[in-house]
Amino acid sequence: MKIGGDSLKITFGHSFSLKIGMITFFGFLCYAISFLIYQKLLIQFDLSSFVPIVTAIVQIIVFLIGIFLLKEKINIVNIFGIIFLIVGVLLLAYKK
Repeated sequence: MKIGGDSLKITFGHSFSLKIGMITFFGFLCYAISFLIYQKLLIQFDLSSFVPIVTAIVQIIVFLIGIFLLKEKINIVNIFGIIFLIVGVLLLAYKK
C-alpha cells in the first residue's frame, strides 16, 4: 500500500460522500488549527506590526526548510533577502 493510502470517508446524508487520505486530513486539521490561532493573535496584537513580523518569520522558516529538508542551494540574493527580513523584523520589534 502506498504511503497515505489509508483513507477517511466522510458522508453527509446519502447524496454526498468525500474520501480523503489520512495525511491530507491531518494537513487540513493542522491548517484549520493554525488559522484559528492566527485569528486569535490578530485580535490581541496591533495589526500594523504583527502581520509584517509574522510574514517575515514564515518566509525565514520556509527558507530554512528548503535548505535543510529539500537541499536547495543558497545564493547571494537569498542571503540578502533573509538579512533584510531580519533587519525589518528587528526594526518593527524595537520601534516602541
